[in-house]
Amino acid sequence: MAATNQMMLVALYNAANTELPHQITDKEVSFGLPTALEGKSKNTKVTMTALPGSENFKGAIELHYDRLEPGVVGRIELTDDLSRWEDQNELRAWLQYYINKVKPDDAIAPGDVVYSTEDQKDEHDNVTLRTVTCTVTEKNLRYKPGVMATFVITPKVVDNRIDLATTNGELDGFTS
Repeated sequence: MAATNQMMLVALYNAANTELPHQITDKEVSFGLPTALEGKSKNTKVTMTALPGSENFKGAIELHYDRLEPGVVGRIELTDDLSRWEDQNELRAWLQYYINKVKPDDAIAPGDVVYSTEDQKDEHDNVTLRTVTCTVTEKNLRYKPGVMATFVITPKVVDNRIDLATTNGELDGFTS
């Protein structure tokens, strides 16, 4: 299972606090909205707050760390059935698939990325190209806001017609 951004940030916290008698888990804390941190050695700050049910921790702390640049996937061009590029869950699954090719441990949560779709059409209103842009939101703990991936999909043309070249051309001939 890929680690969530919350799990990865908690792991960074635990690595920086090895002297604590208990390691904190992502089930014991919540996170605020990460924001840019200017003029410091790290690029992001976020508040981590212990949940009321935590047995070992209380209060809150401002964490400083480096978020990654968002363009991890980049531009992908492919040919596919356009109906597979409409549903938000399917778009997230496609993005997750391509992220895992370069970062196997990353997981994208539903609110971490927004998707926008733009279709190019011909004079008959047929879609000739679909562009899906996946943009990291400001609440993503692991990546800075920005475009993570751009999928450019050429519609797969399904032609169910019978190709005459695949049929039998040896005829019996005419009879008188």
